Parts: sequence; C-alpha cells; structure tokens
Amino acid sequence: MPHSRNILHFNIGDYIDNRFFIFNISTGGMSEIYHCIDITINKPYALKTLRKNLLYDREIIDYLEREAYKWIKLGNHPNIVRY
Repeated sequence: MPHSRNILHFNIGDYIDNRFFIFNISTGGMSEIYHCIDITINKPYALKTLRKNLLYDREIIDYLEREAYKWIKLGNHPNIVRY
C-alpha cells in the first residue's frame, strides 16, 4: 500500500490557515470543492480536493495534475472571468 497521506476535511464555518473562511461545500464525481473567502482581502476562492476514495488512483491523479497545469498555463488571459 502507498504511504499514508494527510487527509484533510473541512466543514462549513471552518477556517483554513486562519485566513480562508469556508462558507459552502460542493461535491462532484471526483472532488470536493470548498467555497471560501480570504478574510484578509474579502476575496472569494475555491479549493478543490480529491475525494478520499480516489487518493490512490494513479489514473485520476495524473488526470487532475494535467488539469491543474492547463489552468496554470492559462494565466491572466483577458477572456477569463475574474472577480
């Protein structure tokens, strides 16, 4: 079995790093999305985490890594909506 990973789970009303207040949680087929507010600048964010049952699925992990790199490559394109 692969080494254990720190599995984080948050609830509505929790704070992440004393900075991000979680006000909603959504779930999808592969992930949980924590909707939060950065309380230092009053800006919304979403934290997407892999569902626990998929933590050791190499195919899923590779897919999500590719997805993340695509988002990074997009950067600050003028056609991407920003708050």
